[in-house]
Amino acid sequence: MMNKLLKFTSSSEQPVIIYEDDTEDEKEHFHRTYENNQEVLHKCGSKCTLQRINEETDESKHQTSTSSFTRKQRPFGDSLKVKMNELVLKMSKLDVEESLVWDEYVVLQNEIDKIETVLESFLQYIEAVELENKTRVRMCNQLRSVFEMENFANLSPDMYHVLDKLSNNVAEKNVFDFKEKLANVLDNRLGLGEYYRDYENRKHDFRVACGNFKRLLTTTKLSEKQLSKFSAQYDKISDNFTHCRYVLLKKLPDGVTMGVQIFLEAIKEIRKEIDNSFAAMKDLLHLFNVMGTLEINPDSPSNI
Repeated sequence: MMNKLLKFTSSSEQPVIIYEDDTEDEKEHFHRTYENNQEVLHKCGSKCTLQRINEETDESKHQTSTSSFTRKQRPFGDSLKVKMNELVLKMSKLDVEESLVWDEYVVLQNEIDKIETVLESFLQYIEAVELENKTRVRMCNQLRSVFEMENFANLSPDMYHVLDKLSNNVAEKNVFDFKEKLANVLDNRLGLGEYYRDYENRKHDFRVACGNFKRLLTTTKLSEKQLSKFSAQYDKISDNFTHCRYVLLKKLPDGVTMGVQIFLEAIKEIRKEIDNSFAAMKDLLHLFNVMGTLEINPDSPSNI
């Protein structure tokens, strides 16, 4: 028959069972064994825990040291990379800005181009009128020398008067003075020549600088000092370019205004010359109508 269970003591590490018929020595032995086991387990657990804590502490120190080393090593590389990215972004931003500003520039420039085109046509017309006037005067002078021959002795005095008038007819002096003014205005791009030249020069420098810096950033290992130097150079070139572009854009409306004023002045001067040319052409037409009815004198010693 199984002994009656007197006491059951258990822990997660070690169970202790005591029965009713156990002797006092056996019971004491079991108690001592249980307490010793508990003490050993406790010490072992503490030691293991301490060892585990020490291991975790060492690992943490190692990770902290490694992390600290990484943080100490990163700033220079990260700073250089950030500056390089900032410079790339700055160049990209200026490219986008140039494209947006160009839209406004194109609108104004188209207006100037239209005005310049019509003013160039006016200039060509005035030059053609000047050539026509000189040719007409020269032709009438030569006609007079022919009419003085005996073959045309029946030419009426009125026709000589018309020839004299046409020979001395000179186009309005004002229109030829205006021609010089118009030519100067066109040569100077409606007063914007200096600004155009400065813009084109600065734009060329800016494009070259962008190309050079992009190549440096992608193909050359730069130090932080070198990058700062190149960045300062780029900033100076880009600032000069954006400033001259700003000035040009501000001046373009003035160019349009000047172009319109010259256009209206040209209309007035050309209208005067058209009136003068029209009167001269009427006289010349009358002269040629009369010349068409002339008869050669057969008794003249000269024969044409």
